[in-house]
Amino acid sequence: MIATRLLSALGLLCALSPAQLAEAHSAGTDKMLESMMQDNDSQASTDTPLMRLSVIKPLLAAQRLVKDGKFAEALDKLHEIDAIPDHRKIEIDAVERTRVVAAADADQPAVAAQSFAGLEASGSLAGPQKLNFCDDIASAYFRASDYPATIAWASRYLAEGGDETRVKSMLMQAYYFTADYAAAGKSAAALIAAEEQSGQTVTESQLQILANSAIKQNDPKQVVAALEKLVAAYPKPDYWATLIRRVAAQPGFSSSLAIDVGRLRLAVGVLTNPDDVMDLAQQALQAGLPAEAKLILEKVSGGDAERFRHLRDMAERQTAEDMKTLPASVKEAEAQKTGQGLVVTGLESVFLGQTEQGLAAMERGIAKGGLKSPDEARLHLGEAYAFAGLAVKAAEAFRKIEGAGIAADLARLWLISLDRPASSSR
Repeated sequence: MIATRLLSALGLLCALSPAQLAEAHSAGTDKMLESMMQDNDSQASTDTPLMRLSVIKPLLAAQRLVKDGKFAEALDKLHEIDAIPDHRKIEIDAVERTRVVAAADADQPAVAAQSFAGLEASGSLAGPQKLNFCDDIASAYFRASDYPATIAWASRYLAEGGDETRVKSMLMQAYYFTADYAAAGKSAAALIAAEEQSGQTVTESQLQILANSAIKQNDPKQVVAALEKLVAAYPKPDYWATLIRRVAAQPGFSSSLAIDVGRLRLAVGVLTNPDDVMDLAQQALQAGLPAEAKLILEKVSGGDAERFRHLRDMAERQTAEDMKTLPASVKEAEAQKTGQGLVVTGLESVFLGQTEQGLAAMERGIAKGGLKSPDEARLHLGEAYAFAGLAVKAAEAFRKIEGAGIAADLARLWLISLDRPASSSR
């Protein structure tokens, strides 16, 4: 890799025929340079196409040092050439090209940038060389944590036609580290879209920058959209918890959806605090779903023992009552003008173990109409199918929620959870 960059740095490849180029690669840089040396340092025009021996020897030494990873020593060797008078253009070009490579790798980007500017001003850089050098200099500035300079050189690289994902990622990070969150988010979104389109794996850090840039800009919708991508690719519990919390914190959140938030947290494994689990059980009791409350309480470990016993006793007593009155409740719901009763009774039936009958009742209730919130009813239907282990039917129900409200947000999260369950890694 370094040998190829050195050949490019010398700026001599363009003057070689294909046969000579193959010979140069085979024989190595030293052979190629030696073939261009004069036998002595006799006076000649500064425009002569040949280098002098007094220049070529330290230049070769500098090249070898770069190959060996001794970049600072290579720069010292190039300084020896600087002291030689009456430089010829071909010598200046070769030295400065080599200096760009050595200085960039020595983490002296300002030196590399100065050599680049001189080469560009003299018209000595071809397009591919500009790209390589802009990449080298941008990378050196990034390693030095000089993010404004990184932005300048990475942007220059892209303007010159560069398309390396690595440089785009570096630019994205530099924008973020300079607190230009709008540019960081835009850069991240473009990079992620390109990688998704080409089938490449989007990195976790790219998705983190997309999400954090949206958070820094206080854009709730963009935050949720970015976190959805992050959770879909990397379903870690921390990411799930943050995403669900952000969805519930959006303007317009209805208290009637609190139980749905709890169900989702429970499903993806981030409802672990005993008090929070008991809160969800209490919400189920208040919603007229004691069988669900009973099932939720089975997941409690620790917490307020007295509260737990109170909730458990209530859930068990009401569940037993519902089992006795279920046929009559279904008949009563069927007689109502709206389908609301069928949806609620059907959902409780599912939790009571009457899965097929309960799901059918919910479907009839939604078809009957007159619901308080059709989207919430479809959300509950999807949750019921998910609880029953019918993932395909659950996904169908969730996809029918087409609104822009928070019920639709929760439905999308359920779809992600069905496809990518929460990971235990952090």
